Amino acid sequence: MTDSKTPLSWRESIQQGNFKQAEARIQALELVGEHHPEMLLAVQAMMGTTEAIRSKQFLKALRYLPDLNPLQEFFSLSDLRMGIETLQQTEKQEERDPETLRSKLQPAWNNPFTRAEALNRIGVLQAQLGDPVQARVAFEEAIQSDPMHFRAITNLGNIALEAGNHNEAEALYRRALELNPEHHLAHNNLAVLLRKQKRIGASIQSLKKSQRLEQKALMQQAREEGRQQAPAAKAGVFALYGVILIGVIWFLLTR
Repeated sequence: MTDSKTPLSWRESIQQGNFKQAEARIQALELVGEHHPEMLLAVQAMMGTTEAIRSKQFLKALRYLPDLNPLQEFFSLSDLRMGIETLQQTEKQEERDPETLRSKLQPAWNNPFTRAEALNRIGVLQAQLGDPVQARVAFEEAIQSDPMHFRAITNLGNIALEAGNHNEAEALYRRALELNPEHHLAHNNLAVLLRKQKRIGASIQSLKKSQRLEQKALMQQAREEGRQQAPAAKAGVFALYGVILIGVIWFLLTR
């Protein structure tokens, strides 16, 4: 067996929150006959969870939770659930006070896997309130918490674009797209920047890609919401069938 002090320690990778590295290390151990199938599936599910959180797909993130049970020796799954549910429940709430929003987001703020999204949301509000300095601070803290949070990187690019720092903005947009090539807002904002720089052909190309990916994202969101509503719809159909059946039986008995 390989203990936690060897270079192939997947446990250490999990403890550091590096699940991609943990996946690679578990798979590498399979080559020497050491197998951890349940842990491998849990690590892959956690990668899906973090990606769903970055993409604001909170229902999808919650669906991964039952597959994470092998990881509960490393962190609290109930705290993770609370963080995700907090993000989900507050997503569409209109809040204009950063401190109030921070208080509402506290369970997400406290969890290392949802903290970056909470910070990003604070930054968005600060930007909307016309405070780019505090917005930048929040976005930078979000990226420090999760260097792969492509939406926070895009938002930091927006701050740079508004300040006229075109080179910084372009670098940030392209960095976000390296992490998620299908992030339509990064493509859209890059198109705006390229147009400002008179790079019209490249701007049109980015804009078209943005529009295509936005349509794809909207379709995925509709499927996700339909999947969530399907059980309730089925329950309603079964209830209707029950009412009809009772009516038929009553009609037959009273003829």
